[in-house]
Amino acid sequence: MPDLTKLSAAKLQALYDKRYAAVSANCTALIEAGFGNMRGSEIRAMDHPLAGEHRRVNDSFYEVVAEQDARKRWHGSLKPIKRVA
Repeated sequence: MPDLTKLSAAKLQALYDKRYAAVSANCTALIEAGFGNMRGSEIRAMDHPLAGEHRRVNDSFYEVVAEQDARKRWHGSLKPIKRVA
């Protein structure tokens, strides 16, 4: 897994797009499997292969979203935050 804090704005956006596509594909698979009327919290608690995939792809997607939000709050764009060690 790449260090999200060091990715350029373009690479962070590309990773967002990739992970969003994975979340969308998992959502489609869950709907097709008959879980479309369940809450996300109910799916996360299930012991089912699609539920495990749901947890994995959503967690990785929201890591990217959190980094994007932090960058936008810090300086209003997706460019990396210069952190002092």
